[in-house]
Amino acid sequence: MPARLLPIVLVACGLAVPLYQSKAQQLECGADDRQCLQDAFEQACGRPQTLEGPCLAWLRSVEEHPLAPSPEWRLIAAAGYRLVARYAASEDDTERYIEQSRSIYLQLLVRWRDGPYAAQAYVGMAGLTDDIDELISLVRNAVQADPSNANTRFGLAQSLRTRGRAADYAEAADLYREAYEADAPPKYYSAANALRLYMMTGRTAQAETFRGQIARDTSMADFAEEVISPRFAQNLEHAEVVLDTACATYIIDIFGPATCANGIDTLVTATRQTASIPARQSIADLAAGAMGRLNASGVGSPEEQSQRDYKFGSILRGWIDTGVATARVFVQWAHNPGSDLNESVSAFERAVELAPDNGQYRYWLALGYMEQGRFDEAIEGLRIARETLPENVGLSPESVDAQIRRAQSGRTSRE
Repeated sequence: MPARLLPIVLVACGLAVPLYQSKAQQLECGADDRQCLQDAFEQACGRPQTLEGPCLAWLRSVEEHPLAPSPEWRLIAAAGYRLVARYAASEDDTERYIEQSRSIYLQLLVRWRDGPYAAQAYVGMAGLTDDIDELISLVRNAVQADPSNANTRFGLAQSLRTRGRAADYAEAADLYREAYEADAPPKYYSAANALRLYMMTGRTAQAETFRGQIARDTSMADFAEEVISPRFAQNLEHAEVVLDTACATYIIDIFGPATCANGIDTLVTATRQTASIPARQSIADLAAGAMGRLNASGVGSPEEQSQRDYKFGSILRGWIDTGVATARVFVQWAHNPGSDLNESVSAFERAVELAPDNGQYRYWLALGYMEQGRFDEAIEGLRIARETLPENVGLSPESVDAQIRRAQSGRTSRE
């Protein structure tokens, strides 16, 4: 099966109201109703084990539909065959589905030689090849077909970076920058990638000019001044918005950790000056979240990271000892390298007491129980966690199931 050298998102799996889902299931979609088609695609082909049954039947119904010649319908059919090829039972089936997908993309290119549909067709065909040079050529065609599309520029930059020739790195840096400038809102990971490659290829002047552009876009100078103001902790909703930017991983990559760290210091000072325990808890909760983001960035030398861990550990311990700690504070303390296993488990237990509906906290607690050999408690906690996982935390029910099996295996081995 061809390697997927360029990750390309084929469908967006969004939630829809029941009536809309019903329309999607019955393929009662309009010629240009992309969201309806995507919903229908997800319902029919969203699970690998259904691909060579319901998914293929659904694809045939798409191709037999009166609206089948429309570009949106052609694109979703091509994406479907491409997905089926990935999970096909035999090499012959894989090749057959790939050719069906490629044929549809080529038909689209006969009708649309440029514009968004042509770009999507080129990107789709790029996902069917394992030849990096052919892939780059196809994605370059996609960029030329739809020059305003930031995603294709980013994809071309990624592919050039994968190939890794000297000229590729220089071109990729410019493409990342162009992707950043074309996106609304801008994607800072594109900017960070551009800066890394500018520095790697010795283009320091371009890097500094671009960094100044990003500083203006993000109002970083204003943030840097604001986070050291005594007023910063007085409006926590506003402070959270500022820190969400200043402590974002890619912003730290671009500008360094100083602004984020200064904001944390200002909040820590406020927790020592505010008399009300609830007010101090709210401020500490916000600061603990920023600590987690700064630690996750991994910036600084090992010595600097160790110093930061010690500093944050002392602050968190102080909040715990003075009754200021929230669930997030306990979680941050549990993750701090200065905490041993028993301290971490106790902190996670307290976090779960304070936020019992947070499946992520239960998941971490269960992992701690496993390390302690408390497999029954781990299994129970994981089963609850599976049903209460927050969105966008990088955990899936399948990953929780894998940990349940691990805990069951540990229990069996012990018996």
